[in-house]
Amino acid sequence: MGLPIVTLPQSRVVSRQTSAIMNTIGYLETIAKNEEDYINKAVNLASNLDKLSLVRSSMRFKMQDSELMDLNTFTSNLEHTLIDYYQLIERSANKLNEL
Repeated sequence: MGLPIVTLPQSRVVSRQTSAIMNTIGYLETIAKNEEDYINKAVNLASNLDKLSLVRSSMRFKMQDSELMDLNTFTSNLEHTLIDYYQLIERSANKLNEL
């Protein structure tokens, strides 16, 4: 906790999880677009000790204050999303049955 992670999201879900977390807590500058960008971001962050110190001292609090840690809202949003998807699938199935 508290260590910034430079990430390069790729096609697998697991490779995008860190990107999603960093995006949600407001650290877009740690999400690389390609390998060259990844190297540049890592070197820049490691070279700027003042920024690194600021990130390390605030990251835990940003995570705690984020929607990721708001279990009630997260659960409610997940429930609504699952219901929406179920209804979409149900409508699609009904259209197929009408044919």
